[in-house]
Amino acid sequence: AVDGSGAVKALKPGLAMITISVGGKHTHFEVKVEAKKVPVESVTLPAELADGVTLKIGETLDIAGKAIITPENATERTESYSSSVPMIASVSEEGVVTAIAIGETTITIAVGDKSARFTLTVEKIAVESVTLPDEWKDGYTMPLSGTLELAGKAAVLPENASNRAESY
Repeated sequence: AVDGSGAVKALKPGLAMITISVGGKHTHFEVKVEAKKVPVESVTLPAELADGVTLKIGETLDIAGKAIITPENATERTESYSSSVPMIASVSEEGVVTAIAIGETTITIAVGDKSARFTLTVEKIAVESVTLPDEWKDGYTMPLSGTLELAGKAAVLPENASNRAESY
């Protein structure tokens, strides 16, 4: 808005064309009004992340939008993510953490120049059960000097167990 004395006042974000008229001649210029930028003062994490997280190899965790940004009216709210050891766990641009290998890494959520971190521990997937084929449930009878191939015959659960190596 422009008052009669030529004072321009910004009312809301956007573009405005200001025209100055003198003796029937006109000139104009454009004024861009930007919203006031409110800086991020801090980024913190909810207890579910701040206390550390444990995942098993192959599991994922969505951390997008989990950061607590203050003040609430901060104008920059775009989160970015990183892992200190991406070979242990990666983080996509969308905020999905994927556990890749056994170990520990630090996951960082940053907003502007402020950030918060949590420790992510990646564990192996333990074997829950090993079962024999049905035909061996009551034992197995074999002739003297006979052979029986054991390798790969046992069913291991879960199928994604980290250590599936058989020993005899």
